[in-house]
Amino acid sequence: DSEITEKAHAPGVKKPRKRRPIMDVKSIECESEPDEADPAKTIFKFYLNPLLIPTAQQKGIDFKHELVYTQSFVKHTEKLFLDALRGHVWRTASIRDAKLRVHARFFFPYPQGFPKSQKTGMDYCVGRGDGDNYWKGTGDSFSRAGVWTDDRQIVDLRVQKFYTDARPRVEVEVSAAEDPG
Repeated sequence: DSEITEKAHAPGVKKPRKRRPIMDVKSIECESEPDEADPAKTIFKFYLNPLLIPTAQQKGIDFKHELVYTQSFVKHTEKLFLDALRGHVWRTASIRDAKLRVHARFFFPYPQGFPKSQKTGMDYCVGRGDGDNYWKGTGDSFSRAGVWTDDRQIVDLRVQKFYTDARPRVEVEVSAAEDPG
């Protein structure tokens, strides 16, 4: 998932470092809109390749001191999401303390070599990591931005991953959950 910078291996030359592509991203474009059928539902769209989103496993671990810490590229991603959400949080004010239904969709670009004859324009993506791990970082950003008071309010969570010919993005739909009874 992350690229490795090219360097010649010779005695005294450092090994290549893994490049963190998210560190090159300066901002995330975000749109939000109410659902026409349900005005209490808001759809947030973030235009970035989901491959750049750090997954939950990318927390740093210091075994010597028994610490788990947040690495700089994870903090950078959280800040990008927070900045993108800043102007859109008001849309969910009416349901901020309600039980919530959240539907997150991650749209990845088709991988190189994907047979054109098999492309439908939007196919399920099974080869790009665990959907719940992509959600954890994204969901934490929503909590910190104040879209909801606490992520424990989410009683109905659906996460989907797709390949798409369209622009790579993350879509998060937030609405009040109806009681099951």
